Amino acid sequence: MAETTAGTNAASGCTSSVALRIIGVCVLIVIAFNLGGLHAGLTYDKSPVSLHTMDPAATHTIDPAARRAQFELNQILAATKETAAAEPKAKEAVVRLKAEAAQLQREVPQLKAQHEAARVKAQKQADLEAARMNAVQETAQSVEQGTAQLRATTLQTQSETTANPAAEQGDCNEWCETLPDSWTEKCTRHDCSGCVPCGGSAKIIVVASRQRSSSTTMMMSVGNHSCIRGGNEVFNNGGTKERLQNTLHRLIPENPLQFSRWKNPVQYLLAARDAFCVQNPHCRGRCAVVLKLFDDHGIHLKPLRELLSYSGTRTVILERSAAESECSLNWAKLKGDWGTNPDAHKRGLVRPPCPIKASSKYLEKHSAWFDEIRASAGLTSSALDVKFPAVLDAQVYKELIKSVWKVAGFDFV
Repeated sequence: MAETTAGTNAASGCTSSVALRIIGVCVLIVIAFNLGGLHAGLTYDKSPVSLHTMDPAATHTIDPAARRAQFELNQILAATKETAAAEPKAKEAVVRLKAEAAQLQREVPQLKAQHEAARVKAQKQADLEAARMNAVQETAQSVEQGTAQLRATTLQTQSETTANPAAEQGDCNEWCETLPDSWTEKCTRHDCSGCVPCGGSAKIIVVASRQRSSSTTMMMSVGNHSCIRGGNEVFNNGGTKERLQNTLHRLIPENPLQFSRWKNPVQYLLAARDAFCVQNPHCRGRCAVVLKLFDDHGIHLKPLRELLSYSGTRTVILERSAAESECSLNWAKLKGDWGTNPDAHKRGLVRPPCPIKASSKYLEKHSAWFDEIRASAGLTSSALDVKFPAVLDAQVYKELIKSVWKVAGFDFV
């Protein structure tokens, strides 16, 4: 009985073991089947798909859920590959953007500086234009005042003279021109002072200024008249420079006044002017000399007052700001660039911006000189106070020269 029971238990255990093995094999077959289908590259479709196994006659239907899983897996793998491929490019883009950002940060100060420079330049141009307009207005007022003073002086002179009997008969010019004396002497006489050649025109025109203030341009422009002779810097005792520039000496080469002209500037200039008048009879005695006068030419105090207060003198006061004139002078000395206008400067040289203020030493001399000029010129019948910006405008400058001629009594060709 015991043996029977033992055998039955053994058979039952064997049967259970075999059953488990069979189930395991079936599960493996199903798994292998499904994996085989996946590796075969099946794609998801809503309709059933047949898979041919090792037995051609046998067909099985793939589970739609498995195919859907395979499809989603393929998409994930593809997206993963695309992401992996794009990652280096993304890193490169990040590096490039960082470099561009760094470059922009470096350029910001430069852009700010350029913007500030443009703003300052625009402000300077606006200030220059305002200064030019002020100079034009001041020059116009000065011309009107000078002309009015000149007319008043002429009328007063004519009213104080005693007419020559021949002048009453209308032959004043003819009678006076027959006299051998110089027009300077004839015009001081009562009998000829009413003649046209003695009609209040200037005999001496002085451009009072400092170096690097366009005084050469001004002097040459005023002297560009058939009845005006340019004397340049006749009082500049500069050796070779003076011999080249002093054209007035050639008019009176033997006159001893050449050597005492610093003490007797009026007599010297009138002698040169008379000689010029003799050489140019078409001027009919209405002629003059024009010269530049600087603070370092040795004419000060009494000689300066005599020159500028002389009734036959017309003074053009040409003042450039101390800072600009000093800056231009220092640059000319440093680079040897003594051009008197933009076209005459050396090519390739660009002068840096000038300081806002002049040095104290230069400013002191500058102010003292122009104070002395204005005090001395205030005693004469007419003087033109010209601001430097008026010289920079071509049209304004052209009218300015005409105004100088008019005040000097040379508003004729």
